[in-house]
Amino acid sequence: MLAWQKWGNGATPESTGEKGDHLIGDFYVLFNNKLKEETEALIAQGLSKEEAETKSPLMAEAREMLRKWEAGDKEVRALWEKMNNWVYAGFDETYKMMGVDFDKIYYESQTYLEGKSKVMEGLEKGIFYRREDGSVWADLTGEGLDEKLLLRADGTSVYMTQDIGTAKLRFDDYPINKMIYVVGNEQNYHFQVLSILLDKLGFEFGKGLVHFSYGMVELPEGKMKSREGTVVDADDLMAEMISTA
Repeated sequence: MLAWQKWGNGATPESTGEKGDHLIGDFYVLFNNKLKEETEALIAQGLSKEEAETKSPLMAEAREMLRKWEAGDKEVRALWEKMNNWVYAGFDETYKMMGVDFDKIYYESQTYLEGKSKVMEGLEKGIFYRREDGSVWADLTGEGLDEKLLLRADGTSVYMTQDIGTAKLRFDDYPINKMIYVVGNEQNYHFQVLSILLDKLGFEFGKGLVHFSYGMVELPEGKMKSREGTVVDADDLMAEMISTA
């Protein structure tokens, strides 16, 4: 969103002829490239990588935009809704080509509040703790793991917060006792932690989470990264398969 605001010049799927998800993906890559330039310049001045990422003006703007989004800022929400519609329209084209549909779609934008609510309940019960900077953490050293961030110092959520909320809503909505996540093995730790946190929060379904992981597929030059644009796009792959069939 921030990259489109700063460098998009009002570009739309209609004005560029691009699918909406591809257009927004381009700005995701652009943001990452601009951020990389800033952090590299700060590192050259003697800062560590972590310090550079913290002090990057671009990252500060992105964090402020996220804070405004979670606070319900009308302008930020309107921009987010417009760009989201572009992305989902693009996704729908791809799913239609694949013959895929869904019974229900859970959006992080609709589940993060549930996750934050459960984290705050855990904080009140002493399951989690707050650091001096205001951030909220789970201490998992007793489980042989480390400490896990659940809410940033500014109160905004992280992926784990959202996944707590999403898991809760899924088990509320459907009469199930097991949920299978089909996600690459680089997320083994994430789902191990999610299961433990849900169990700590008193949800019996925490033990019903199954991470069906698989080995990551890499390109000859290394790992695929959407933020760097080094991916095999589903639309391009299907188009090539059709042309060679």
